[in-house]
Amino acid sequence: RGMGRHRGVYGRGMGPDPQGWQDMPPEQQEQWRQMRSQHMQDVLPLRQELSAKQMELETLWDQKDPDPERVKALSSRISELRTQLDQKHDDFLMQCRQAFGDRGWTCPGGGWQGN
Repeated sequence: RGMGRHRGVYGRGMGPDPQGWQDMPPEQQEQWRQMRSQHMQDVLPLRQELSAKQMELETLWDQKDPDPERVKALSSRISELRTQLDQKHDDFLMQCRQAFGDRGWTCPGGGWQGN
């Protein structure tokens, strides 16, 4: 419970499509790897907090009489964290597109395939 569509948040669309990757010169591939590494470091605290809050909510739901206010507060915080992560993900993809052009960068719900 609680992880649903956000499972593997950063396994989704973090780079160019395979053809776009093959067409990138090695120096751009390395630049992209460095940008992605920095992005992953930047979002790590949010991801850790999200994971902790999800586990806390799951534990709360396992109780016989969960505190409704605590459930509401945790659910709200989880939504906020997911939104922040989605925004940072979109910012990262936009930076990639600006740095490397259209290489089939994807984002949740579809891609920017030459649009």
